[in-house]
Amino acid sequence: MARSRIYSGPILLLGIVQLVESIAFSIPYSYFPNYAISLGASVALIGLFTSAFMLSMALLSPKLGSLSDRVGRKKIIVWGLFGDVVLGILTGLARQIGFGFC
Repeated sequence: MARSRIYSGPILLLGIVQLVESIAFSIPYSYFPNYAISLGASVALIGLFTSAFMLSMALLSPKLGSLSDRVGRKKIIVWGLFGDVVLGILTGLARQIGFGFC
């Protein structure tokens, strides 16, 4: 009986993507408070932003996991990437559209 390797092919690629994503999310958090204060944000607003992000991740992760089991992981990943692109564009345009504390 041939033994299959669990860390090969698509599983290895998804693991590397998850590692890079974790690093990409944690690097900006180290300088975010200083940057936000220089833009005029209060310490309370910085805490609220960070808490809201972590709370939404904690609440949505189990729901998205069960949803991905029902409709397929690929669809959830594609929609997540699409949402990330849209929110990234809105973040870049925040000052022009008058959104946020900028």
